[in-house]
Amino acid sequence: MVGRIVSGLVVAALILTVDCTAADGDVTGYGPPGPAGDAFTAVAAPGGSSADPGPDLTADQHAVVIEGSDPGFASGRVVEITDGAIALESAAGVRVVRFAPDSKVWKEFHVSPEAIELGDWVDARGTPQPDGSLLARSEWVFVNIGRLEGTLEEVSGDGAVVETIRGTRTIEFSPAVEVIRVPGLSPVEEGLSALRPGAAVGMVGLVLPDDGFRATRIWVYEN
Repeated sequence: MVGRIVSGLVVAALILTVDCTAADGDVTGYGPPGPAGDAFTAVAAPGGSSADPGPDLTADQHAVVIEGSDPGFASGRVVEITDGAIALESAAGVRVVRFAPDSKVWKEFHVSPEAIELGDWVDARGTPQPDGSLLARSEWVFVNIGRLEGTLEEVSGDGAVVETIRGTRTIEFSPAVEVIRVPGLSPVEEGLSALRPGAAVGMVGLVLPDDGFRATRIWVYEN
């Protein structure tokens, strides 16, 4: 949700929740940000398969219907990787996401698609292809991104303790962390030093393998 955290073009949409799950517990799965107001859900379509899933990718690729304002969306767990493409598995089935040369994905920082690993959760936006796959848009692929909401209990230079609806979480700050205000989405000039215990906050960041969380953007709710 993205260094930088997510492109400045999609700041507003970072506060939208998408119906997917990137991690268990109180971390909400986060879909790729789009224009403010977008929300989309992938659902299984009865029967159907792609005629050509591509080399070394799952042949039994189920048809996917994207319900919502943007059909160019794919989300799921990475179950196969090949040169220039990945296969994502979700409740909607399996869908192939392809990458153009020199594409970038977000995995805390902008990196090449080669940084994606088996088991990662990926949300991607792009252009649907005739074979049922999705040609990903560079910088609109989000890997292991999650969201937390809660109240700050403690704040230090490298992390914080957040009280969420499901308990207390200790989170880390990314080296690229940004702090913004809600409403308005304006940057907080003081950055992390503006965070105080008792503040209501939301954040997006990287879900870590040990169930940790590294925040890359934090928004402070103001009355």
